[in-house]
Order: sequence, then C-alpha cells, then structure tokens
Amino acid sequence: GTFRGLKGCKACRSMLHLALSRDGGDNWEKVATVDEEMSTSAVRIHYPTVVQIGRSTVLVAYSRFYLGRKLGLTSPDQGLRVVGLDLSGVLTGESGSGGGGVNSDEG
Repeated sequence: GTFRGLKGCKACRSMLHLALSRDGGDNWEKVATVDEEMSTSAVRIHYPTVVQIGRSTVLVAYSRFYLGRKLGLTSPDQGLRVVGLDLSGVLTGESGSGGGGVNSDEG
C-alpha cells in the first residue's frame, strides 16, 4: 500500500498488511499489520512472500529500503525482513489483529 498523503513521498510503499478472505476472494478482512511507516523518509516496503507454517502460523518475508542517498545508503533499518505471525485467534473467530509471534530482521 502507498500512503499518498505524505508530502514528497510519491514513490513510497509504506504499508504492508495481511488480509484474509473467508469467501473465495469476494471480501477481505485486514488481520495484521506486518510493517507500516508513516513518515516522509521515502521508504519502500515491497516484494512480500508468505509461507504457512503449521495450521495457524505464517512467515512473511519482504524487503524494506529507503529511496535517496541520505537514508538509502546509511540506515540500518533496511534490508530483508522475516516476520512470523500467529493467526490462531483470527482463524477461531476471536477479535484482534493477528497476535504476537516472532519477529526477525535480516540485514
């Protein structure tokens, strides 16, 4: 997703959410926020891959980079990331946004 309301952020991809459809894709429900940065730092969060582990856990691997020379060359908050999400509460119908899980960064 792109947050187009940020000044100077035309090429930003600043959000990565996980959604679930229970009716074959007609309707979608946001179940987790994987990554979200609402700033003017020109972040690009992209190329996600989702792998299911067991019945209720998914791993989301994606890249996160900054555009431009300032943060793009020096920020340690970029690179490849892997986030684990426990969706057991979502699958059983409990309210919430995906629960805790593991969070691992690969630089």
